[in-house]
Amino acid sequence: MTAADTAPLSTQLMSLVFGQDATLNAHTNSISDWSELEATIRAVGGYNNFDPERVLNQLHPLFARVESVEVGRESSPVIYVNVPYWTHQQSTPTRPAGRDFGMGERIPLEERQALADCLFDAMRNAAADEISDERADQFGQVSSNPHRLRFWWD
Repeated sequence: MTAADTAPLSTQLMSLVFGQDATLNAHTNSISDWSELEATIRAVGGYNNFDPERVLNQLHPLFARVESVEVGRESSPVIYVNVPYWTHQQSTPTRPAGRDFGMGERIPLEERQALADCLFDAMRNAAADEISDERADQFGQVSSNPHRLRFWWD
């Protein structure tokens, strides 16, 4: 069995997509495991302004608080980050004391907006060329109820 046989499918997909023609676009499924995300982003490799290590360094401190991340190619590298509504939806779930399963607690809107702001700042530091919130009225701004954020590098 080779390393390619045991690599997460997301890593194999990005290796294939970024090794092909620039018109080949694809996204991974949602990733909520740091090791898989790390390997997937590294599989993209350096691409124009996209530096995998810079992206990972900026994303790592915030990862436990996000719901999931999708990595893809829209001609160039793209990352979508989902902001959770509940603590049990976070990639590292938290629940009230004494509760090991089921629903967590609702994350206040202010905390969700603050997380989105931190992600915008982090991906600016990672040299993303386009930063957007799918629910925002204006491109490049965090909406009043953030959920799916998009970061794209040219």
